[in-house]
Amino acid sequence: MTTFLSLAAFCISLVSLHFTFRKDAQRIRLEVTPLEHNGVVLGLNNDSACDAEILSVGHFDPASKVTWIHQVGNYRTNAWVQYPISVKARSMYPVMLIAGRDIPSKNRTFGYCVQLATGRIYVLRGTAPWGATAKMHAASILSRLSGGRWVLPGINRVRLPSRN
Repeated sequence: MTTFLSLAAFCISLVSLHFTFRKDAQRIRLEVTPLEHNGVVLGLNNDSACDAEILSVGHFDPASKVTWIHQVGNYRTNAWVQYPISVKARSMYPVMLIAGRDIPSKNRTFGYCVQLATGRIYVLRGTAPWGATAKMHAASILSRLSGGRWVLPGINRVRLPSRN
């Protein structure tokens, strides 16, 4: 009888943990739109009910090595933006990236990644191989479940913006 009660309590705690995680989680989706002249727009979609701050935008190679981009542009205003980038709740922020300057040329294999100020990582496959993408998705899930405290070995921790 006590085994059944402890199993039921465990199941109830798992369900409540799921709803707590869903309510607290920042849900970011990444979308890439190719442009003419070797450019892409990386759409940072904030599907959560609270604002999010993007601390870093970058790309990863087939070895899952992340390279952070030091400065990105706003596609709408055609101007440089400073980190952290504020993305309002339930909105999209378009980041302009140029191949060869911000990201590798379109001939090379790579994926996109962003890191929130909370430390959570979000990835998009791009043209990266499945193995590297799976490792980056595992790092993303671990960072989201831990609230940004943990990432997989080999993935850089939160990159603080430089003070100018």
